[in-house]
Amino acid sequence: MMAGRKVVLMFAGGGVAHTSGGVGTLIRYLQDEWANEPDAPPVRVIDTRGQGGMDSMVHSFLKGLCLLLYLGSTGRIGIVHAHMTTRGSAVRKSILGLLANLLGIPVIMHLHGADFREFYDGLPRPFRKGIRFALNHARFVVVLGGGWREFLVSDMGIAPDKIAVILNGVPLPVDKDKVEKQPDEAIRIAFLGRLGERKGVPELLEALRSPGLTARSWTATIAGDGPVEKFRQVVGKTGLQDRVTLPGWLDRDATSDLLRRADIFVLPSHHEAMPIAILEAMAHGLAVIATPVGVIPEFLTNGETALLVPPGIPGRLAEAIARLIDDADERQRLGAAGHAVFRASLDISVVASRILALYQAAMRIDHAETKVPRRTALERPYGLEAARAVIDKIEIIDTDAEEASLIARMLRTDRPLVVSFVNQHVLNIAWKSPEFAERLIRSDVLLRDGIGMEICLSTLRRGVGRNMNGTDFIPRLAAAFSGRRTAIYGTVEPWIDRAASVLEQWGCRIVSTLDGFRQEAEYVSDAMRTAPELIVLAMGNPKQEAVADAIAASTQQPVVIVTGGAIADFLAQRFERAPAWMRRAHCEWVYRLLREPRRLWRRYLIGGFTFVSHVLWLRLAPR
Repeated sequence: MMAGRKVVLMFAGGGVAHTSGGVGTLIRYLQDEWANEPDAPPVRVIDTRGQGGMDSMVHSFLKGLCLLLYLGSTGRIGIVHAHMTTRGSAVRKSILGLLANLLGIPVIMHLHGADFREFYDGLPRPFRKGIRFALNHARFVVVLGGGWREFLVSDMGIAPDKIAVILNGVPLPVDKDKVEKQPDEAIRIAFLGRLGERKGVPELLEALRSPGLTARSWTATIAGDGPVEKFRQVVGKTGLQDRVTLPGWLDRDATSDLLRRADIFVLPSHHEAMPIAILEAMAHGLAVIATPVGVIPEFLTNGETALLVPPGIPGRLAEAIARLIDDADERQRLGAAGHAVFRASLDISVVASRILALYQAAMRIDHAETKVPRRTALERPYGLEAARAVIDKIEIIDTDAEEASLIARMLRTDRPLVVSFVNQHVLNIAWKSPEFAERLIRSDVLLRDGIGMEICLSTLRRGVGRNMNGTDFIPRLAAAFSGRRTAIYGTVEPWIDRAASVLEQWGCRIVSTLDGFRQEAEYVSDAMRTAPELIVLAMGNPKQEAVADAIAASTQQPVVIVTGGAIADFLAQRFERAPAWMRRAHCEWVYRLLREPRRLWRRYLIGGFTFVSHVLWLRLAPR
């Protein structure tokens, strides 16, 4: 995979080889998975924190720094993969990442930490700028979910095409068969995690001592490190010592044995990133009770694959536990549904292959940048000229007959045909990104979308035609492709599957769905394998245009590739469309801004002013 079998230097902290924490566990699982993978590079894990106090931290960090300098200066490192959490970890990994950049080594920053957003928001401005600088200079930034991605893009200003969403994973248990239980044996409840308030242990104990639960037959094992003795005393005071066991931290075999014997897994956390413990429970087919914090709601759906209860409310937690104690069928259903989600996207084999693909992409980009001379900005359409070239490419559609003719052309295509849309946000990106402008210009069909572009074209004294926004046009296009092989790539579960179901109702024959947070090569490979006749991309700009361009360049088969932005979320009713009267008044953008101010204020407000300045420049500048 890497020339000369260069090493991946992986930085993490907190005594990686010995820690019971999630990052260390994930790294050990990755190492185990790659041990039998011939294409996997050698990985060297470096602890930059140590297990002791300040002296241990300084010694470990300097050791890692020196190793990076030595191996990097001798050309023996292929990738630096830094696992970044909060506080000192963010500082150490930023320094190591920037040093690797200076040495010409591609860097992948892998973000963890339940409170990273709060940590970042509380930093002084110079420190925030430093972390942003380090992340923007990484080749890729790995995050654990779509919410993290939105935060990095909207609040931290990280380039969207740098961000890869890769969930944590755990291995499928060697022996996940349940330990047989006698018919009259008590229901067994399991908890795994560091004992304390953040994991919701006080609320769990409060729920277990509630009258509704003490009247039922159950036992509980609350396993993990932290102040174990303190919580044993709490259990003793509540009179639950005959039912609740606190064994402390369990190794991998003991953890697997606990989960094989359990019926219900409970993790009532207040804050999480993506807890490994829940994934281990899903791997064992357990019914899970958790809280909708961190990225948990992105892979678990309340009532379908788990029960999700609000954090910090013992009564609601007790109700959920009682519900599963009483209903064996629901325990079985939730356990099976959760296990299906695990097999599809959370098995460590899936995660490990995606990280290897990221390594390959980083090395491919690095090779291209060092071996192939890049054209200068003067050789590309840029700024004013880029915007003009994009506008010149727009195909104006005035009538129903012209739209029908356009769709008929797509149905008859004998080669890849890319359909893209231009709204004010897209034109702003094209103004500052030559690569993005070139992709739009290479599109086979480029359509006007939104009131902003109507104003722009009118100001430039051009025909404006009808508003061909993707949210309205793509359903009509999909209906025309009834009975044809269709793939949809974008958004996250469960919304992608729900969007696919809507397309099926319109007659499309769904052959593939993929979430929108994978690497470009994965979509190309899937399209080659499944050979769809229509591909709907729902990833946002500029990623979806890059994916469309890559697929079109990789096949000669007839396929229409349409870039649809938020189309999957609208089809799945994750986001509501504006009322009809607002759409007729060209005010749908106002409705979306009011519904999602945190995500869209920068695009519609700051982006709006930027767009106006671009339109005035286009109007006044001579051709």
